[in-house]
Amino acid sequence: MLRSPPTRSLALALLPGLLLSGCIQDNTGPGDAVLGTFTFEARLLPDSGCPAGDLPADGGLSFDAVLTRRANDAGTSLLVNGVAREAGYDGQTLHSVTRALAPGFARTCNSGCVVEAQETLQLVVLSQKQQELYGRTRSCADLLDGGVPTDGGASPPGLDPATFDAVRACGAFTTLKLPDAGCTCAQCSIDFAVEGSPKVAQ
Repeated sequence: MLRSPPTRSLALALLPGLLLSGCIQDNTGPGDAVLGTFTFEARLLPDSGCPAGDLPADGGLSFDAVLTRRANDAGTSLLVNGVAREAGYDGQTLHSVTRALAPGFARTCNSGCVVEAQETLQLVVLSQKQQELYGRTRSCADLLDGGVPTDGGASPPGLDPATFDAVRACGAFTTLKLPDAGCTCAQCSIDFAVEGSPKVAQ
């Protein structure tokens, strides 16, 4: 199997007890302007297929994330617990995929097994007006399947830090366990439903 280049891993920040990797580096840094800072709760879904030894003991995760934008190329990055990763963001939806060596996953495999993790984070970010139309008490589940309200003047939060007014973010985080050919363990995924809101300043 071809080795992926070293990269920064969201799961290293979210699942430190699982993916105990060494020094992981990339060339992605945080942007110049902060669009928003969020506090997220990630709930483990019951159909996650990895063995119990790969899963968080309490069935969930909590983390803060900062969405930033770079002035030089208008790109966006997501900063989680000091770890920056590239993130495509169009003003409404965010999508980020990264791949890294994951030694923590190898502990549920045979000795000498090399395992990588491919992580996918997808988020829909709602503006104040969209949240009012969608409903504060409604579940996040419909948003990734085209349930984002766009009528009634409900503009998305956008890309301008001066007018960014996101009040809710919903989505999914999946870590795909990818054992090498010499491993006796199987490929599997850990799936989370994710929901976040702007972090309240302390």
